[in-house]
Order: sequence, then C-alpha cells, then structure tokens
Amino acid sequence: MRLVSILLVVAVLFSGCYSWTAIKPTELPKLNDASSSTARGSQGQITLVTVAKLEAPDGRLVEIQGESDARISVRGQEPMSFEHPLLSSVQNSSLIVQAGNRGKTTIPLQQIQSVEVSQFERTQAALAAAVLSLVATGLAFLIVFH
Repeated sequence: MRLVSILLVVAVLFSGCYSWTAIKPTELPKLNDASSSTARGSQGQITLVTVAKLEAPDGRLVEIQGESDARISVRGQEPMSFEHPLLSSVQNSSLIVQAGNRGKTTIPLQQIQSVEVSQFERTQAALAAAVLSLVATGLAFLIVFH
C-alpha cells in the first residue's frame, strides 16, 4: 500500500512539470528542429537545448525550449495530441502535422481554434524532486524508527 502511495505522489509531482503555451497555428513549423541533448566533456556534463521564439495569439513572443508536444483544438472535434518529434508545415491554407504518435494530419487553418505546445518546467521539476526526496527521507525514517 505504501508503494502505491509513493508512486501516486511521484506521478502527481512530476505531472505538473510541464506547462502548455498557446501559439499561432502558423508558428508550429518553427519547432521542426527543436531538440535537447546532453553531452559529457572534460569539464562535466552540458545540456544543449534549442530555443524557438514563437508568436502567441495575442502577438507576444514566447520562448519554447527543447522538444515539445502539441495539442491542437479543432472546431467540433476533441483536441488532437501530437507527441515529439514534431514535423509540421503550412501549405495551401492548411497546417500539416506529423508526430511520433500520429501520422501526417492535414488541418484547415480556419478550422483551428487553438494550438498549444508543451514545455518542460525545470524549476517545477527541481522542486518536485526536492519534495520527493523529503518524502522518501521521511518514509525511511518512519520505517527504521517505527
């Protein structure tokens, strides 16, 4: 029972480590080359992350770092999820999207209500890891000294 509780806490903590940001549908192709990778060198470990500047529906610029998933809402349908890697283009007034979980999908731009992309929140992940380690330490203390 304790293991189930611990796994539930972990799932809840880390599910909040991603945020969704709305962008204009025509901006999605700018994420085609998005990536993140880790390299080891003589000075330690380095994480390389691409940064894309995309336009939000209200005209603001937003930065999206690394790989993203996309969620597209179309009038009269359930939102469609596209998991990275993403490949998209705009052709003949349509957004064409292909992803790791879905084949090539053509969506007329005028039918799209919203496009959102996910972004890993490093600060939230670090906080979740800290809380998780405190919980694990507390559980270990209870088990040992109970």
